[in-house]
Amino acid sequence: MSKATLKKELALMDSEQLRQVIIEAYGVSKDFAAYFEYFLNPDPEALLEKTMKTLRKEILRFKYRTCKARISVIRKELKKFIAYQPGHDYVAKLMMNIVGIFANLDSAGYDCTRPQLNGLEKIIGDYLRLGEESGELEQFVKRYEEFVSEASDRRYFRLFLLRAANSALAEITSAPGLSMSGK
Repeated sequence: MSKATLKKELALMDSEQLRQVIIEAYGVSKDFAAYFEYFLNPDPEALLEKTMKTLRKEILRFKYRTCKARISVIRKELKKFIAYQPGHDYVAKLMMNIVGIFANLDSAGYDCTRPQLNGLEKIIGDYLRLGEESGELEQFVKRYEEFVSEASDRRYFRLFLLRAANSALAEITSAPGLSMSGK
């Protein structure tokens, strides 16, 4: 059913029928219940921690020192988190936490696959686009540069992080002074 059809059906119901539908959906669907719990009592910090717990479990899947995380699952969790509209600061924290977990894996000597690195590159680009949309691109770039300087002991991964950011910045803007160097 499309949103337009749903709106028409809901418009035909009176307030008591709407209450009944919401209560029934709350009891049947975990996602619906979670959304309404957040909607009625928003706690973005708890939502961030819950999402990070799920993401850590996904990212910390290994076989023979190779990360077996599914980037599609990571992107899905990120999209679900954004749907709650916790604010761009919390979305940025989540994105950087994801990148941070992968950086820690790299420092510990675990390998990531090419699809994981491609997905991570998209998340880095999304992080910087979020900075652009919120009007805080320079602060986001500064935070990212600080993160990269501490991120990984292995030069290859640090260069990957810098290239991913530079690529995203090239798409976002051509302003001088916003490219990153490999200090």
